[in-house]
Amino acid sequence: MLASAAQAFSLRLERTLEFAGAFLLALLLGTVTLSVVLRYAAASGFTGAQEAASWLLVALVSVGLPLASTTSGLRIDLFEGGAASRHSRDHAQTAHGSLEIVG
Repeated sequence: MLASAAQAFSLRLERTLEFAGAFLLALLLGTVTLSVVLRYAAASGFTGAQEAASWLLVALVSVGLPLASTTSGLRIDLFEGGAASRHSRDHAQTAHGSLEIVG
Protein backbone atom coordinates (compact mmCIF):
# COMPACT_ATOMS: atom_id res chain seq x y z
CA MET A 1 0.00 0.00 0.00
CA LEU A 2 2.84 2.38 0.83
CA ALA A 3 4.53 1.60 -2.48
CA SER A 4 1.34 2.33 -4.38
CA ALA A 5 0.89 5.63 -2.54
CA ALA A 6 4.49 6.56 -3.34
CA GLN A 7 3.94 5.73 -7.01
CA ALA A 8 0.75 7.79 -7.09
CA PHE A 9 2.55 10.73 -5.48
CA SER A 10 5.45 10.37 -7.92
CA LEU A 11 3.08 10.33 -10.89
CA ARG A 12 1.17 13.37 -9.59
CA LEU A 13 4.44 15.25 -9.01
CA GLU A 14 5.66 14.38 -12.50
CA ARG A 15 2.40 15.60 -14.07
CA THR A 16 2.55 18.82 -12.02
CA LEU A 17 6.13 19.47 -13.17
CA GLU A 18 5.12 18.80 -16.78
CA PHE A 19 2.27 21.32 -16.59
CA ALA A 20 4.49 23.86 -14.82
CA GLY A 21 7.15 23.42 -17.50
CA ALA A 22 4.59 23.88 -20.27
CA PHE A 23 3.25 27.01 -18.57
CA LEU A 24 6.74 28.47 -18.11
CA LEU A 25 7.64 27.70 -21.72
CA ALA A 26 4.47 29.43 -22.96
CA LEU A 27 5.15 32.41 -20.71
CA LEU A 28 8.74 32.63 -21.95
CA LEU A 29 7.59 32.44 -25.57
CA GLY A 30 4.99 35.15 -24.98
CA THR A 31 7.45 37.44 -23.20
CA VAL A 32 10.11 37.19 -25.89
CA THR A 33 7.61 37.47 -28.75
CA LEU A 34 5.90 40.50 -27.24
CA SER A 35 9.26 42.16 -26.60
CA VAL A 36 10.39 41.64 -30.20
CA VAL A 37 7.08 42.80 -31.68
CA LEU A 38 7.06 45.94 -29.53
CA ARG A 39 10.69 46.66 -30.37
CA TYR A 40 10.13 46.54 -34.13
CA ALA A 41 6.51 47.70 -34.45
CA ALA A 42 6.38 50.44 -31.84
CA ALA A 43 10.12 51.23 -31.57
CA SER A 44 9.88 50.59 -27.83
CA GLY A 45 9.60 47.70 -25.45
CA PHE A 46 8.68 47.03 -21.89
CA THR A 47 11.09 47.42 -19.03
CA GLY A 48 12.67 44.23 -17.76
CA ALA A 49 11.80 41.99 -20.71
CA GLN A 50 15.31 40.55 -21.02
CA GLU A 51 15.59 40.00 -17.27
CA ALA A 52 12.17 38.35 -17.17
CA ALA A 53 13.15 36.08 -20.05
CA SER A 54 16.38 35.15 -18.28
CA TRP A 55 14.60 34.28 -15.03
CA LEU A 56 11.88 32.37 -16.86
CA LEU A 57 14.57 30.32 -18.58
CA VAL A 58 16.21 29.56 -15.22
CA ALA A 59 12.82 28.51 -13.82
CA LEU A 60 12.12 26.35 -16.89
CA VAL A 61 15.43 24.53 -16.51
CA SER A 62 14.85 24.09 -12.77
CA VAL A 63 11.43 22.55 -13.37
CA GLY A 64 12.61 20.43 -16.31
CA LEU A 65 15.71 18.98 -14.67
CA PRO A 66 13.88 16.49 -12.43
CA LEU A 67 11.85 15.34 -15.42
CA ALA A 68 14.92 14.83 -17.57
CA SER A 69 16.77 12.91 -14.87
CA THR A 70 14.16 10.15 -14.57
CA THR A 71 14.59 6.78 -16.27
CA SER A 72 12.30 7.89 -19.11
CA GLY A 73 14.37 11.01 -19.69
CA LEU A 74 17.61 11.52 -21.57
CA ARG A 75 20.65 9.79 -20.09
CA ILE A 76 24.12 11.09 -20.92
CA ASP A 77 27.08 8.91 -20.07
CA LEU A 78 30.31 10.89 -19.99
CA PHE A 79 32.67 7.99 -19.47
CA GLU A 80 33.01 5.08 -21.85
CA GLY A 81 33.21 1.60 -20.37
CA GLY A 82 34.33 -1.62 -22.02
CA ALA A 83 32.67 -2.61 -25.27
CA ALA A 84 30.96 -5.66 -23.73
CA SER A 85 29.55 -3.75 -20.76
CA ARG A 86 28.42 -0.88 -22.94
CA HIS A 87 26.71 -3.27 -25.37
CA SER A 88 24.75 -5.02 -22.61
CA ARG A 89 23.93 -1.66 -20.98
CA ASP A 90 22.63 -0.30 -24.32
CA HIS A 91 20.22 -3.22 -24.60
CA ALA A 92 19.04 -2.75 -21.03
CA GLN A 93 18.51 1.00 -21.57
CA THR A 94 16.65 0.42 -24.85
CA ALA A 95 14.35 -2.04 -23.11
CA HIS A 96 13.40 0.67 -20.58
CA GLY A 97 12.80 3.24 -23.30
CA SER A 98 15.61 5.66 -22.46
CA LEU A 99 18.24 7.03 -24.77
CA GLU A 100 21.93 6.92 -24.02
CA ILE A 101 24.48 9.26 -25.57
CA VAL A 102 28.07 8.24 -25.08
CA GLY A 103 30.53 11.08 -25.50
